[in-house]
Amino acid sequence: MSRPDRDLVAAIRLELAAIEPARPCDRAAEAVGLASAPAQRRMELARTALRLSRESAAAPAFDWAAAPGHCR
Repeated sequence: MSRPDRDLVAAIRLELAAIEPARPCDRAAEAVGLASAPAQRRMELARTALRLSRESAAAPAFDWAAAPGHCR
């Protein structure tokens, strides 16, 4: 992959990481999903995981089996 391609991919990742899911259940699902990801390797993932973990710290544990389809 060339340098311009890597720069484009990085820019797209940063832009997608800045999008905040509208529904609280979606934010909780994303926080749980990112908790198991190696976020230390990607700055944008680490930033998103931190933002979502602060918000969902007081939320109850996320139940994937009972989650609506749009959260999965």
